Amino acid sequence: MVPSRFRGAADLPWLHEPWGLAVDCGFVVVGRIARTGEALAEWVASPDEELLGLWWRGFRAKIEEWDEPDNLWSGVPTAPVMALRLLAAEPGGLRVEEFADRVRDVLRGADDVVSTPFWELAGGRDQPEDLIVALLTRFGVVASTGGKVGLSTLGGWALDQVAGLTPPIVTAEMTVAEVLAAVERLDEALAWRRAGRWLGARAPITAARDLLTAAESASPMHRMAALSLAAGLDDSALPAWREAAESPRVGPAARAFLAREFDEQEPTAQDNLWRAVDESVALLDEEDAAGVLPDIWDSLPGDDAEAKIISVEQAGHPDAGRLIEQVRRYAPLAATRPAPPVYQLKISLMYMRPPVWRRVEVSGDTPLGGLHLVIQAAMGWDGDHLHQFTVNRRDFSDPMYELGDMDEWLVDLVGVLPRPGLTARYLYDFGDSWWHTVEVEKIHDAETDVTYPRCVAGKGTRPGEDGGEPEPFDIERIKHRLALVLNS
Repeated sequence: MVPSRFRGAADLPWLHEPWGLAVDCGFVVVGRIARTGEALAEWVASPDEELLGLWWRGFRAKIEEWDEPDNLWSGVPTAPVMALRLLAAEPGGLRVEEFADRVRDVLRGADDVVSTPFWELAGGRDQPEDLIVALLTRFGVVASTGGKVGLSTLGGWALDQVAGLTPPIVTAEMTVAEVLAAVERLDEALAWRRAGRWLGARAPITAARDLLTAAESASPMHRMAALSLAAGLDDSALPAWREAAESPRVGPAARAFLAREFDEQEPTAQDNLWRAVDESVALLDEEDAAGVLPDIWDSLPGDDAEAKIISVEQAGHPDAGRLIEQVRRYAPLAATRPAPPVYQLKISLMYMRPPVWRRVEVSGDTPLGGLHLVIQAAMGWDGDHLHQFTVNRRDFSDPMYELGDMDEWLVDLVGVLPRPGLTARYLYDFGDSWWHTVEVEKIHDAETDVTYPRCVAGKGTRPGEDGGEPEPFDIERIKHRLALVLNS
């Protein structure tokens, strides 16, 4: 039954769950519009093993909604997994009421697991343990017989798969290769927390040298992990980055880091090409190809498949052949994708007289996290403070800030500002409170041979930040900074 008032699909759980599963399994691909994915066309004729893989993708995505970001074991779906382990320890099964009670007891006794996501998922209507039991039942991992619930054959298989996801605890004595294997599939913030004991046992310069040296001969996925960990070290690690800049495989990323963080020589076009290919191969290793091919396609230079293939070949990457194969596979789908619209935005610094504003053009599929980088470049802020977007009374920020806001990287301009005339607010520096308005002036088709984002106009001098010098409008300086954003 559809409620009289609802804000989105999440308020229609009976519809939202199968839709979410279709997206997770690759049956539906959502961009500016929703369209069928490759998996939908292939699944009917797929062998049982591949069908089981699709089921696992959907089940894993669903239970990971319950994960606790601050838990040491984040990345492993904790609450439903604990429920399955309860049943695994009871071969004779448990009565349904007893099972729910046992799940409730475990949740109440595990402060590192229980968190607000339970109640957000419940929408305030149900208890977490009831939702867990219902979830496991719907997916067939538990079976009910004679008033009792027990682990099904499928549930036992799923539990074995989860065991393979459990990452090892990183110790100070681990080798670099072992550390990278432990954090390889984690986001930057979580990888840093997981590796904290190993990093803390070494001077930053030593840790950076170890990581960057290992990255040179590592797989692309492990190279990305090593670069991410090294990037979080303090400035005393700078000599290690300069040494790494001379390496064949790490050098392009090291030179980009030095240009971005220390204003050293900018990376070359060949550097940027290598990084695009290296990061694309890492994505292929980290995720299922069907889910990441749209992002890979967009990140590679060239307007069509042949141009992108030539670019990949020119990079000279050892894994170029595998990437080219995936580009060819995705090309027919890419040809049917509509190009994202271009947003003309006026970014105005509030409460300023005379006015201070910058006009930029940005692709409509730019996430709010990317728009933050564009605003920083356009206004000339240094990025050393917290920021937050407010759109239609909803707050978005970088999840690393842990402000309780929605993730700014999970929504794009098309999704939150769908038509001209709408505005968002952007707050930079919670101390000095630099408030901006972001107004959608126009939405138009992309022009050929134009690179976005770009600044097209502006006016006024931006006040000094943290007692520093004010910055007048200088479109050439802004273009330079936007180019760095594009290649970062």
